[in-house]
Amino acid sequence: MRLVFAALSSLLLAPAAQAFNDTADFPYEATVGSDNVIVRSGPGGRYYPTGRLSSGDRVIVHRHDPGGWFMVSPPQGSFSWIPAEGVQVAGTTGTITASSVAVRVGSRFDETDQDVVSRQLSRDETVQVIGRGQDKTGKPLLKIAPPRLEYRWVSGGVLAPVSRKKPNQPITKSRTATGNRQVSRSTIQVPDNAGKTSGSKIAYESTPINKPAYQALEDLDKTFGKIAGGPPAGWSFKKLETDYRQLMESTRIPGFRTLIRRRLAAINRYRQRQLTLKEIQALAESTNRRDAAIRQAGLQVTKNTNPQPTTPSRSKPTTQPTTTQQTTQPTPTPRLSPQFTGAGIVRPIATNHPKLPSFVLVAPDGRLLAFLQPAAGISLAGWVNRSVGVTGPRGFNRDLQADLLQIRSIHPVRLRR
Repeated sequence: MRLVFAALSSLLLAPAAQAFNDTADFPYEATVGSDNVIVRSGPGGRYYPTGRLSSGDRVIVHRHDPGGWFMVSPPQGSFSWIPAEGVQVAGTTGTITASSVAVRVGSRFDETDQDVVSRQLSRDETVQVIGRGQDKTGKPLLKIAPPRLEYRWVSGGVLAPVSRKKPNQPITKSRTATGNRQVSRSTIQVPDNAGKTSGSKIAYESTPINKPAYQALEDLDKTFGKIAGGPPAGWSFKKLETDYRQLMESTRIPGFRTLIRRRLAAINRYRQRQLTLKEIQALAESTNRRDAAIRQAGLQVTKNTNPQPTTPSRSKPTTQPTTTQQTTQPTPTPRLSPQFTGAGIVRPIATNHPKLPSFVLVAPDGRLLAFLQPAAGISLAGWVNRSVGVTGPRGFNRDLQADLLQIRSIHPVRLRR
């Protein structure tokens, strides 16, 4: 049925082309007369957009299709997809090794749009590989420059001829109207309403900018910035994510869904960051409890093995209780030497995150003093559980909600308890 319909469309092509230009020979060059002109993967609004043209851009027109759609060479920046299986790649050249490989039209708006098959490549044909990707099922794809005999479509109402090929060129209007075999397979999918025009009444596609939608996106982005600018412990993206998704579902601007998908991906990254910081905090608290238990057990052993007298000796000087009190009273924060930026005990933390520190500096009583970021050439693995003094820039890190100390040098010290 589709083949019959395609043949009927070819018969209707000559009158449609005549309505645009009585003397046009194909292919010919045309200039774009307005901004924000959508390029599509097929001759109709049902086909997904692949790119955008601006006023003054030029295209090569190969055919006039029913409904006012002009078949053009893929504009600059266009690309296509082919399955990686069945293609031998050497550098940027891919050679087809399978008997037949389908070429799918790519979209600069959304790389998940890969449904329109433009043509088939045969064994030993070559393509230019410009990237890699995957289809919706995860199978690997090759991103290629559009091969020969692949086309795109533009609404003809925004194009004006600037030059024409001479009549003796190999591709002519009569050849196109009768259905050239190579061109006829340039698009496999045909919309059900293709060719349904009456006379010269052609509704050209308009592509206005939907300012309210972009304004709504800007407002949500401002909210995103306010949330991300606060402490990570207070981040809450649930309502923001819902608002982004509602805006995405209510807007049909080409490429707009891709913009929102990027925002949603950023929200997921911030959530992962928040979870990692919570894990760090939980590890620090666990370390504090463990060290407190160890210290308590050590004090209990000392009391049992070295019992203290119940009354102080009267033969000692009167200043001895003050001295004893000063030497036995625990100091909350280690007394730092002037040359050190920080001093304490090095502890490891298992963050499993490449951008977060793997070591912290804690006080003898287990309190977190700072996260440690060693300079190149300094390894903290050999300093774990040792008392050290370190030098280097130190400052409060908002993401960690604690001090971050960039170690330039590290030395063993004896801490007072």
